[in-house]
Amino acid sequence: MVLVFYSFKLMLAIGMTMVTLAAISLWLRWHGRLYSARWFLRILVVMTPAGVVATLGGWWTAEIGRQPWVINGMCAPPKGITGASRDAVSGLIAFVCAYSVFF
Repeated sequence: MVLVFYSFKLMLAIGMTMVTLAAISLWLRWHGRLYSARWFLRILVVMTPAGVVATLGGWWTAEIGRQPWVINGMCAPPKGITGASRDAVSGLIAFVCAYSVFF
């Protein structure tokens, strides 16, 4: 459960940092210093992989968090499995096609 706890905290911290940086960017833009504030631009470069890390933290929270319930028999295995519906599969196919065109 420690991994679930910290993966959620990581996801939350990165998300709040992104919201804070968005607010700072709006303030800098309002004052006409968005492109001249080097300290802010350096922070944005460091934050480049933050979205991927936050997504992985959320995925770990969901997937690892459900495992103890299934393993200990508190949740039936079919209820612990996420099924892929037709809409999800067609959305994934459209996503892959669109990004293939961009690539």
